[in-house]
Formats: sequence, structure tokens, C-alpha cells
Amino acid sequence: MRFLNQVLSSIISPGFYRTIYEQKFGKTLKYLFLLVLITVLVSGGVRTAEYFRGIEIFTGQVQERLPDFRFAKGELDVKGNQPIEINSDRATIIIDTSGKTTSDILSQRQGDLILLTRDRAITRQGVKVQEVPFQQIPLEFNKGQLISLIPQLKYLVILFAIWFLVVWLVAKLLWALLLALVGLIIAATLKIKLSFGQIYNISAYALTLPVFLDIIRDVTYPLPYFGVLYWLVGIVYVYLAIKAVREDNGPDSEEEPGLKV
Repeated sequence: MRFLNQVLSSIISPGFYRTIYEQKFGKTLKYLFLLVLITVLVSGGVRTAEYFRGIEIFTGQVQERLPDFRFAKGELDVKGNQPIEINSDRATIIIDTSGKTTSDILSQRQGDLILLTRDRAITRQGVKVQEVPFQQIPLEFNKGQLISLIPQLKYLVILFAIWFLVVWLVAKLLWALLLALVGLIIAATLKIKLSFGQIYNISAYALTLPVFLDIIRDVTYPLPYFGVLYWLVGIVYVYLAIKAVREDNGPDSEEEPGLKV
């Protein structure tokens, strides 16, 4: 409940910042962590639902469009008439283990292309061409086994969630750092002596509304120049917070600088 009260107060009450600007950095870090956790749960939840739907669609496409095959000992064996062509929005996949289709097709077709032959995969993305010999893949599987393995990709969500949690927390710490640098200028303009640690605390909490705006943008519709809005809203909150602190301490306050840890 205390966290939710802090979230609400940091958005609607500039005077709230008088209560947190002198707190220890550990409490500020905890607040940012919980704020980022909400971001991961909400934005990540939407992305996870989309990812799961994508896996289901992909499984259906593999079952319907991919011919029976077996991959073993560095060779791909495909049943049925070949070449087999599968078109998608991202690339065209051509499967031909008979030898009739060669790498010459890369120069004859437009767009990104993937050619699967008996012993190698050849890809072209833009102008970049890569070859992957199947001898480098020490696996054995067939169509049925592949279809049964695809749903296991859902468990990658856990790794993605941990990764995004770490990356976004570091990003918010850096955003707070940039806001704190601006806060130093604002404090000097308002003639109040605050330590960098105190301004950093203010800046971290000032990110609350920008973070929630970012969540709304992420799950609804992307906005042009949102980064500018994100930055400006944070600066406004830092200004209002420092102004509120100044009203308590008066101009030319003799706050002793120092970072509480």
C-alpha cells in the first residue's frame, strides 16, 4: 500500500517530494524496481499474449504447410514433389533436397530468401548471403518431433522477462541520472542548495508519470516524438518538486551536500 501511495502522490502532489528527497538511495532503488516491475507485468503481459498467439499460428502453419521430413546425420530428407515454396511477410522459403534448385536462385528472385537443400541452408537478407552446412547441427528430428517442440518456446518468456526487467531498470536509473543533471541546473536557478543525491531521489520519483504514459503508449498506439514528451514531463516534475522543497527551506538554503546511501 505504501508503494501505491507513493505512486499516486508522486503524480498529483509536488509537496510529496519534500518527504523523499532526503531518503536513502536504497529506498529510491526499491521504488524504481517496483515501478519497472509493473512495466514488465503490463507491457510484457501484452507482448506475451501476442507471442503465444504467434506460436500457435506458427505451429498450425508448420503442420499444414511443411511436408513430412527427417533431419539426421547432417542431411535433410523431404517427402513429396519439390521444390516447395513457402511465402511469408518476411521471407520466401524454398525447400529442395532433390538438387534441382541451386544457389543460383538467389540472384533470380527478389526479397529475402531462404533455400534449404539436402546438406545446407542458404539465406539472403538484403545483400548479405550466408551458408550454414547441416553438418554443424548435431541433431536428429522429424516433422512430428518439431511440432511437439514448438510449444516449448513459450518458456522463453521467463528468460525474456528477466532480461527486460534488468535492462529497463538500468534504463530508468540512467534516465533519472540525466534528469538529476537537469535538476542541478534547476536548483541553482531557484537558489536552493541540494546535493546530487537528493536531486537524484527527486528525479527517480519524477519518472513515475512518464513511465505510466509509456505503458499506455506501448499497449495502445505508438506516438511520434514520445521520447521528447517523456523527457519534458520528467523535467516539469523535477522543477515542481525542487520548487516545493525550496518553499520549505527558503532560497539560499544551507542544505549540506552529500549522498545518503
